[in-house]
Amino acid sequence: MVVRTCREYRAAKAAGYYAYTTFAMKMEGFVSAASAILEAATSAQVPTVSHLRSPRIGVSDLHLLTASILPIIGPDDEGKIAALGNMTLRELALSGKVSLVDVSGLRLNLVFNGTGMVLCELLRADLDADGTEEILVQYHTYAVGGTFGASSIGVLRRIGPDAPLSYQHWTPKSGLPTSPPAPN
Repeated sequence: MVVRTCREYRAAKAAGYYAYTTFAMKMEGFVSAASAILEAATSAQVPTVSHLRSPRIGVSDLHLLTASILPIIGPDDEGKIAALGNMTLRELALSGKVSLVDVSGLRLNLVFNGTGMVLCELLRADLDADGTEEILVQYHTYAVGGTFGASSIGVLRRIGPDAPLSYQHWTPKSGLPTSPPAPN
């Protein structure tokens, strides 16, 4: 199936289609991010509480991101990450267990165990109607020196001013149409 629009993308996903090649998986990352932004914007609310705004907290705050956010693509990755416990990405970078490739206000690129991870902020809002601000992010995983690359959409949450950021996979609930409207 050829996908050219976000609407076609949502219809393909709803019908069970998936990217078959590494090239298609990488290209899917672009349309999935655009689709996620549109879907989130339809249901996003202004938060009544924010643990992200003052001071501004985001993907570049390595001291608030734990090892649990590291990419898992190999059979041994899950055990290696579990062994790190609650170490922060800052601690892992200082100890040499994680290599930072690029860090900016809206983007984090790192390498762990031969696997790269790019975390990009897409938007901030109350995404689940709980009154608290969350960050919608694109999570891209890639094989260093290889061809594998795939993206998913997730949410970073912080439950209090002293809490770390936690990551969860995001499932949209917007009800946007998945196929073009029927002609009149």
